Amino acid sequence: MRLRMRVFGPVLIVLALVGLTTVPAAASSAAPRWLAKPSAFLDGVACPSVSLCFAVGVQNTPNHDSLTLIERWDGHSWSKVWSPNQYAENGLYAISCAGPKFCVAVGNTGEGFEQHSGALGAIWTGGAWRRTAVISPSIGRYDIQAGLDTVSCPVAGWCMAAGSFSLSGLVEGYSNGKWHLVPAQVTSGYNQWTSFSCRTTTYCLGLDDWTGGEYDQGVKVMKFTGTQWWQTPTSSGGWPFLALTCHGTPACVSVGSVNTVPIARIQDGVRWKPIPVELGDGPSELSAIRCLAAAHCLAVGSTDQNSGPKGTGQSAFAEWWNGHSFVHEHIVIPSGDQSVLNAVACPTPNLCVVVGTENNRTLIEQSPTPAGPWSVVQEER
Repeated sequence: MRLRMRVFGPVLIVLALVGLTTVPAAASSAAPRWLAKPSAFLDGVACPSVSLCFAVGVQNTPNHDSLTLIERWDGHSWSKVWSPNQYAENGLYAISCAGPKFCVAVGNTGEGFEQHSGALGAIWTGGAWRRTAVISPSIGRYDIQAGLDTVSCPVAGWCMAAGSFSLSGLVEGYSNGKWHLVPAQVTSGYNQWTSFSCRTTTYCLGLDDWTGGEYDQGVKVMKFTGTQWWQTPTSSGGWPFLALTCHGTPACVSVGSVNTVPIARIQDGVRWKPIPVELGDGPSELSAIRCLAAAHCLAVGSTDQNSGPKGTGQSAFAEWWNGHSFVHEHIVIPSGDQSVLNAVACPTPNLCVVVGTENNRTLIEQSPTPAGPWSVVQEER
């Protein structure tokens, strides 16, 4: 299992989009501040309310070790809080909250990229974060790597998390205070779960990034109905999708890219239908999405500006679902030459938060509507 690091610059970026109505007064008056050390990035975010968000990721140390990172938004400002570490290389890559008193974050821990690694988890129940005993079959075995890359908690006390273990997918469930392995029908080959979303404890959809050979690969759509994960008929031929969400309405929306062109599909209960997506200034990819309602979805990723009119390198990229198509979200592009958005959370129609990385500065963006105008709360380094 490799540490999943979408790092294009040495610092951290946090963007907050406030949509549809007004910006909360506390958020608009937040003072600029540094969130983490320059060599940090965020890869996951969850907001159980407008006054509580957690963002997770990785921060590097001067001796080149990696530590987990958790940042908390309290309605006024972001601050770093305690997070678990076990070995020299640690990271948290996904987080899910089922309310203001229950959140779970997952990732991996190990001795280095070429040595063994295992799954890592943290749980929050209203006080301080604490480590949770996820199943980590590879710890202590030099040639085996494992980790968790995605998690979904539809209700407090119940979660599903997944990633990879050696050449197979790793799926774990959390209930009654304990983690357990969950059976999954996976195809022979390399399997790594990249995203899934659980609407209830008996209905989840997931994406399994599968490789069976040089020309035999794709993303398979998996379905959980209470006891086991099954491959759906949609999976035949593979999908070029990286993320999906099944919260609220519409039922499920997935995003990704084909030949560096962003794409999206929506599920109407039976079939998946293509959704028009406005193109970026260059080759683009959508890698995360959250939906709150039929006309309230936000997808994020990055676009390569080197081949576009700006010619400035990798830039943060966002698309807004208006109920008919995805249209380009005109966020303020950081002036640095490398930025990318990795995750998004939308707790209410009044607030969405997106997180990622940008070189040499931290950043918070806010907007009173999906169409802007955008304001930037920023502190130069």
